Amino acid sequence: AAQLKKGRGLNMVLSIKRGSLMKAGAYDAMMATRQVLKRYMYREGLQGFASIAVTHQDFSDAVIAAVTHAGIGPISPNIVMMPFLKDWKSRKSRAEQVIKTIQGITIMKRAVVLFKG
Repeated sequence: AAQLKKGRGLNMVLSIKRGSLMKAGAYDAMMATRQVLKRYMYREGLQGFASIAVTHQDFSDAVIAAVTHAGIGPISPNIVMMPFLKDWKSRKSRAEQVIKTIQGITIMKRAVVLFKG
């Protein structure tokens, strides 16, 4: 994370939310969430792009799709950071999604960093 704070590379921060943009007010809620994410990035000194994805897909499919389609031309993410699931024993289906996500990202030859805190 320290490397990211020093401005090396291109940072894309994505928050994935379950839902549909077709619901009334969903787009406005997505834009408000994006502003919160941008403020958090500013507070942490992290420069880059903030984005919100709203999807019906499960978490792993959404992350893999985001990694596949993120980037500018030939510049694409080479490291994917995700939170460590501290209560994984009690959330078995969520833990399975995280494992599936890690497997998909490694198949794409990207590095995965799990952070605690």
